Amino acid sequence: MIPVVFTEIHLPGTMDGLTFAHYVRLRWPPTILLVASARIPQGILPSKARFVQKPYLAGGLAKVVDKVVSQMARSTA
Repeated sequence: MIPVVFTEIHLPGTMDGLTFAHYVRLRWPPTILLVASARIPQGILPSKARFVQKPYLAGGLAKVVDKVVSQMARSTA
């Protein structure tokens, strides 16, 4: 199982980060998804995905990661 995926919406190549996040959600439903971009996504985020706006504020990304780690600890307890 993949516990956490952190992706940027704008990826090089043929698949963007939103499409990738939806693929991960379908393939590994329990995976925690963090989706980052400088702009709010035009598409719909997968269920239970968290949007992380860039530029990251001081400590903002750390807070999100702390929440993810706490969520993972609760789900394995």
